[in-house]
Amino acid sequence: MGVVDDAAPRTDAVSRRRDAQRNYDALVAAAEIEFATAGPDVPLDAVVRRAGVGRGTLYRHFADRRALAAAIYERYTLEHEAWIAEHAAEPDIALRLLARMVGIQARTRGVMVILSRDPGGHRRMRGLEDRTRALLAVALERSQAAGVVAPTVTVDDLLLVLGMVEGALVGLPFEGAPDAAERVLQLVLPALTRGPADDTLLHHA
Repeated sequence: MGVVDDAAPRTDAVSRRRDAQRNYDALVAAAEIEFATAGPDVPLDAVVRRAGVGRGTLYRHFADRRALAAAIYERYTLEHEAWIAEHAAEPDIALRLLARMVGIQARTRGVMVILSRDPGGHRRMRGLEDRTRALLAVALERSQAAGVVAPTVTVDDLLLVLGMVEGALVGLPFEGAPDAAERVLQLVLPALTRGPADDTLLHHA
């Protein structure tokens, strides 16, 4: 009785998985460029052409435009998680993380537009939003312990800043987004180190 060599099938399976991952990564990278330069409503055929894959490959990985946008968001979430691990000891980590997130918002305005059309409507996005909150919580705790961020600042405050930036950038042309994001940081970061304004000031506004 002959010996069955199953090494070749295993090798083929590994090769297929590598090809699938390569196609996935190419589609995500292409979508980010197209959404940023051509806008959130760019035909998905443009994404397919830039990625160098077939249309069928696109839909094997992504059901729709929102799924592509969520994949871009996830890629940046992974980068943030790796960055937090690398810079854990830095006292201003919360401010630096917030600045990173705002900068990415400026570069991915098209992605934000797509995701804002159906907020919370994608299960994958809900999980990613939870991970973003967890990252901000870790960074905020460290910066507050170091005395860099005011003790009255909360994770919800940081999420509010990100939401304000998103709302502002969605209505801007792409070329104006980086300057607007930088201006928001100039206004907001000093407030985070001092803490929110006293309510009595707001009542007299």
